[in-house]
Amino acid sequence: MTSIVECCEDVAAIGQSQDRLTWSRLLPEIELPIAVPLPPKAAATKFGGVTVVVPCFNEQDMIAVTVRRLTDLMRDTHRPYEIIVVDDGSTDATPLELSSCSYEPHVTVLRHDTNRGYGYSIKRAVAQAQYETIVLTDADGTYPIERIP
Repeated sequence: MTSIVECCEDVAAIGQSQDRLTWSRLLPEIELPIAVPLPPKAAATKFGGVTVVVPCFNEQDMIAVTVRRLTDLMRDTHRPYEIIVVDDGSTDATPLELSSCSYEPHVTVLRHDTNRGYGYSIKRAVAQAQYETIVLTDADGTYPIERIP
């Protein structure tokens, strides 16, 4: 079997080829699973606290309300917490709405210049999480956040 490194070298050698025959010849040789590297972890994991992850894309109407509701809810639990919002390249006023929430010391906003996808947003936030318990919720308030604590 060809390693992923050898396969990548072959792909680099053929350049940006869109030739299906070339790709089909190379891709079946890759050993699975293929792991995509994540950003380095920002801090060591702490125990007893909660990290709330909120991925968002073009959520200008609800994101500020959701972040404020989460902040109020988590503050009332008297547990250590952080809220990580990942703006996945929004093209509306989502960044502006998030700037109105970023004054909160427990809120971190990560921004992608372009849309990287829901999965990448979650992985990036998890890589930055400080606490052992990680909760995922949506930006538009579809999930009942009152059930988090």
